[in-house]
Order: sequence, then C-alpha cells, then structure tokens
Amino acid sequence: MDIADYLQVFRRYWKTVTITTVAAALIALAVGSVLPSQYRATALLYVSAQSKTATLFELSQVSLQRAASYPELASSPAVLEPVREILGLPLTLDQLAAKVKVSNPTGTLFVAVDATDSDPKLAAAIANEVARSLTVEARSLESAAGSQGTVSLTTATNAVAPGNPDAPVKALALGLGILIGLFVGGVIAILLDRRRTQTPTPAAIETISGVPVLGSIEPSRRWASRGNAPVQAQREVVLGLLQETNGEIPGVLLVVPVPDTAAVRRGIHDLAAGLTGAGRRVVLLQGGAGRKDRPGISELLAGTADATGLVPADAGLHVVGAGDPDAAPARKGLVTRTGTVLRQLRKLTDVTVIVATETSRPVDTSLAARGVDAVLLFVDARPGVADQVRQAAAELAVHQIVPVGVVLVGQATARPARQQVEPVGVVLEGTT
Repeated sequence: MDIADYLQVFRRYWKTVTITTVAAALIALAVGSVLPSQYRATALLYVSAQSKTATLFELSQVSLQRAASYPELASSPAVLEPVREILGLPLTLDQLAAKVKVSNPTGTLFVAVDATDSDPKLAAAIANEVARSLTVEARSLESAAGSQGTVSLTTATNAVAPGNPDAPVKALALGLGILIGLFVGGVIAILLDRRRTQTPTPAAIETISGVPVLGSIEPSRRWASRGNAPVQAQREVVLGLLQETNGEIPGVLLVVPVPDTAAVRRGIHDLAAGLTGAGRRVVLLQGGAGRKDRPGISELLAGTADATGLVPADAGLHVVGAGDPDAAPARKGLVTRTGTVLRQLRKLTDVTVIVATETSRPVDTSLAARGVDAVLLFVDARPGVADQVRQAAAELAVHQIVPVGVVLVGQATARPARQQVEPVGVVLEGTT
C-alpha cells in the first residue's frame, strides 16, 4: 500500500479514526487530571578548586573531574540520611533517592540538584538539604584524601518552591492522547479494510448470514474442459439443499444473488440444470432488464401471456426471462398476480426457480417470497462480498425471510457436517 491507499482507507473509516482519537484524548485528559501534580525544585552548586602551585588549566581539569563524580555521590546514604533526619521524612532511603536527581551538565562546573514532590515547599526543602549535605560530604572526602580542601562546593542558587507543576502537563497528555488515538484508529482502519477486501471463508459466510453453506458451484464457462466437474458440484449443492428441506426438493425456490453478477447468474443456471435429474421439469424465472420482443415474467403477471404457452411440456430446464418490465401491473396488482402465477407454475412444473433481488423487476424478493417453499443465497465468493452478504441477510430479515442456506460461486468448499450447523428454519409457504 502506498500513501494514496492509506489516505483512501482513512477516508473510508474516518468515523472510526475520529472516535478512537477523541476517546484516547479524553482518556489522556482524565488520567492527567486524576494523577497528583508533581513539583520540581532545583538547587545549583558550583565546583571550584584552589592551589598555589597548580596552573589555571590544571585547576579547571580537577574541578571538571570532581563535578562529574558528585551526581553518584549524591545518591549515597551518607548524603541522603542527614536529609531524611533533618526534614523528618517518613521515607526509606530508596524512596528519597527516587525523588532526587543530581546531574552535572556536560563541560560545566555546575552540579544541579533536582527534587520532586507533590508539595512544592517540600520539593524545595529536599533540594536545598541534599545540596547542603552533598557539600558537607564532599568537603569531608576531600579532607580525608589529604587534598587540604583544594576542591569545594558552594551554593550558586538555592531552590525555591515552584509555582507550576512539572507533571503531569495536561497539554502534553492531550497531545500524546491524540497521537495514540490516531495511531490506534489508523491500525483499526487498516485491519477493517483488509478484512473487508479479503475473500471470506465458508465459515465466515455462515457466521455473517446465519445459515449453513450448502456447497459451491463454479460457473459452467470455467468448467469447459474439466469433464463432469459441474455435475459433481451440482450434486453437492442439491444434496445440501435436501438435507435442509427434509429430503424434498422445493416446488418453488427463490434464489437471491449476492451480488447480481454474470458469474452468479451462470451458477444459478447450473444449479437449476442440476435439479432436472429424474426427469424433472424445471423452470428458471430470471428477472432483470428483459426483452420487449420476448414474452416473460412481466407478461405472465400482466395476464397477456399464459404459463402453458411459455413453459414447454417436456422434462428438463426451461428459462423464462423478465420480458418487458414496463408491461407488468402496478405494485398493488403484483401482490395478487405473483401468487396466481406461482400457483399456475406449481401445477405445470416440478421445480420453479425464481431469481430476485431487493430491487429487481418485475418481481423483487418481498413479492417472490410470498409463495415459495425455500430461499437460497447465491454468493459470489470474492473480496469485499462480506458486507453485501450482511446487507442481503438484513434485507431478507425485514421481510421475515429466512434462507435455508448459502451456495458459493467460484470457491470450492466442502459442505460442513450438518451437526456443526445450527438448525435453520424454512420459509413458510405463502398464503396467497
């Protein structure tokens, strides 16, 4: 992915990124408000050396060497114990040492004594006492070493009680929270986008749709040179359908393409062809654009064409197109006519397969489902189809339509064992 791809992902999931960023910023502010304020006070010491025989350069080098060693000396019990006793601090030496930081800025003769505490006055007192105790201990060590006090520490600046806390800084906490929120939101957006663009597994399709995967069919064009592979796929799906419908092929079967692509249409055609076994007479009603010069579903619904004239009497698969969608009756008339046409087809055929979507003409899923025995989802197993499956299942649920299963197109899969799939109800037959 390049920068443009990441920007596109952020635009697609900008709500997720925004919510995550705001949440992280609020949490950072809350944490910054809850944590006790810490104040830092600083006392500054100056290191100097004196000698009647040494040159100025030699004195400066000695002073620099001593200055570099004092930070480590400041954390010793010899320095901290007097501080604890004088101030009466109820702290261990380790706890006191955690409040004190002594440093020697590189290349200088200064020793900075920093002390932090929730009480600004106590912070200043600790810094000043540590500086005083360090001065005394340094003088004692110089005397013991026989250097006759050539190196000494003097107070350059006493610590004063600070007016503003050193930590936590709310502005810094807010900025850090925003950065963390942007990072986390960006990671979530990328993961969601990858999940969206991945080809879902059969198990994922089952979880999303709430119904079992019955099998898979690759459209016949892909099987042109593979012998009887389409027949095997058809048998697998038909077997799965029989298992979900108590061993009976539905007299009227509604198939919902997700999405309505050419590959899915070919797969539905192959399934309908697979239902023609044992001399069955199968009719495939294909809604869609239709052709005005060829009577089809629209003319059946309008009553200008008769089912016996459109459906041959011989066994096998017979396809009836949409016809002229403009010739179909108005929506109110479609409700009655759809039930009438389906009852006629039940008498003329062994199986009627209807292909419909939420918006297909002249018959959509809400109309077709009124008189069917079962509903199938035909899913094109490709990247990004998971959201479309979720939407299709939600649309069917609005009309109280429960599919019996899913058929995948373009993805080979073994049908899961029946006992691993929760029972799924069959759509009730229509009352019209």
